[in-house]
Amino acid sequence: MITLVFVWVVPVPAAIIRGLWFLLQVLNVGLGGGVAWFAHIGGFLVGLWLVLVFAKRRRTASFR
Repeated sequence: MITLVFVWVVPVPAAIIRGLWFLLQVLNVGLGGGVAWFAHIGGFLVGLWLVLVFAKRRRTASFR
């Protein structure tokens, strides 16, 4: 038997992928997920917050 597999590469913005990943993490918590799911969500939110903090710091430092 022969199996044919077709793969299409479609460019998708990273913001959409991150949003979908975050949504999947939240849904897994709702399905009875354990500590690991909360760790992923917490790490994601802290990472997002740090990006915003450092981006703001870099933007203000470049004008000095």
